[in-house]
Amino acid sequence: VPQLRSSLLTWLHKQCHPKETEAEEHFRKSVAVLGLPDNMQLDHSPSFEDDRVILSIDFSDMRSFQVKLPEIQGIVEKKKFSEPANVKPPNK
Repeated sequence: VPQLRSSLLTWLHKQCHPKETEAEEHFRKSVAVLGLPDNMQLDHSPSFEDDRVILSIDFSDMRSFQVKLPEIQGIVEKKKFSEPANVKPPNK
């Protein structure tokens, strides 16, 4: 019964919010193409309220994080981020 209820709620959400459902599917496909390592996760803003994305990196412990932090800071400060190649958002 809980699985049926969950499936029904998912279906109802898709029916009531088709644009959000389409955006979520596009986002998942775009993230899959990136081939992020297992310790990274990319999320979108809640209900796609804006264009922000949130990158999370999982470290095994604080020491591992501290070792990589200067490298991460260097990348962010130098703005070495490149624009996505051929990723087109869905029509809103």
